[in-house]
Amino acid sequence: MKLSTKVLLLALLNIGVLLLLFAGLLVTQYGGELKPMLIATSREKIDTVSRLLIRELEDLPPERWTPVFDRYSREYGITLVLLDREGNHLGGAKVPIPPIVLQRTKERPPPGLPGERKGPPPDRVGPPGERKGPPPAEGRLFVERTGGELTFWVGMRFRAPFYEVPAALLYASPGWLTSRFFFDGRPWLIAIGVILAVSALCWLPFIRGLTASVAQLSKATERIADGHFEIELPHARRDEIGQLGTSINALSGQLSRFVTGQKRFLADVAHELCSPIARIQFAAGILERRVSDVDREYVADLQAEIQHMSALVNELLSFTKMGLQPEQVKLEPVNLAQITQRAVEREGPSDARIVVAVDPTHAVLADPNLLLRAVSNLLRNALRYAGEAGPVTILSAPQGTHHSLTIADCGPGIPEALLGQVFEPFRRLDSARTRAASGGVGLGLAIVKSCVEACQGEIRCRNRQPTGLEVEIRLPAAPALKVGPPGPTTR
Repeated sequence: MKLSTKVLLLALLNIGVLLLLFAGLLVTQYGGELKPMLIATSREKIDTVSRLLIRELEDLPPERWTPVFDRYSREYGITLVLLDREGNHLGGAKVPIPPIVLQRTKERPPPGLPGERKGPPPDRVGPPGERKGPPPAEGRLFVERTGGELTFWVGMRFRAPFYEVPAALLYASPGWLTSRFFFDGRPWLIAIGVILAVSALCWLPFIRGLTASVAQLSKATERIADGHFEIELPHARRDEIGQLGTSINALSGQLSRFVTGQKRFLADVAHELCSPIARIQFAAGILERRVSDVDREYVADLQAEIQHMSALVNELLSFTKMGLQPEQVKLEPVNLAQITQRAVEREGPSDARIVVAVDPTHAVLADPNLLLRAVSNLLRNALRYAGEAGPVTILSAPQGTHHSLTIADCGPGIPEALLGQVFEPFRRLDSARTRAASGGVGLGLAIVKSCVEACQGEIRCRNRQPTGLEVEIRLPAAPALKVGPPGPTTR
């Protein structure tokens, strides 16, 4: 899981905890009773509607109450029922009343309840609806949740002005949240929106800055792992991540100095070895002319070892030179077929089985000398350690804006755990392929990687099935060359 996802989930969890704490505060405020809390937001609306309905019913005979109840029910989206104290239907919708609701309607209101009146109703004066006395005041509310079609009931007990007995006005709906009369979701949505907006303003900049810094550090360490030490992370942050960036800058500088010093030391050693090796070769040539035919075989073995030593020193000089002189390489269109042919002529003995299937129209942007050295080293490595197991195949293929050149053999391959280390210098591989092209210190494949990267390309290797190893060079494609039709060749 990404770090940004983890931090975002943590932020959402924080918001959820805050909402739970807020809900707990409401429950505590209402003494653990949810019913008063449910009705608190609509108490004023219930009082107002009850006053208006009762006043309107006072001016009408009971047989004309039904249209009034229907109009109020449609307007507010609820079901209205008027019952007397005994549970008898006085007006409104004729629906089944749950027993618990009937029981609550029969409860006697407390004495002195506001709105309770004794004696006949006050005299009418002026227009209908005006009274000498005060209007009907709110009574005692009760809330019940039941089963059936109407599950949420709110009742108001009062003494009706048009009857001398207590009555109850019931408000019913299928649910509390589904009723626009009891529950107005707009304030809650606004509150949740404000919470989310404030949380986003607090968390998103932090998450974005944190993940961006971590991604930058990750890319920097990947470049260091690939051997590119020329990085400089910004020093904008003043926290632990900024300190880590400063430490990575110091580490990359120290590694760059260490690697540069190591390569310079190797270059000096290789340069100093060139003169003694040249003198030994000269002496071996003189010795060969003076020894007898019986001892000439030993001198030939000596010259072969000296030649091998000279090749090692030359590879070491090439490797250190590329590391110490990182000037820009001039890229130009290079024909892959021509480079492959030159490498085969240089490295492939006459009895070697080499299959070449390179399209002569394929051209890449590269330095011809560096690319030739890379292909030659790979071919020499394949022939030396897998030449007897089967043919070595060289083929090219287009890959979008790039071309690939693959050199494959039928040898024992390399253990999967060590595939990522074959291009590291001075790395010994504990397998049948224990030595690189240079003969034991792993410089050949390291030089191949340096040559390919200098041409702005990529190189990778993988094992073949059932046996074998293939190395793929991927370089930017150049405009196709106008030559004859491609065709594989076998040597």
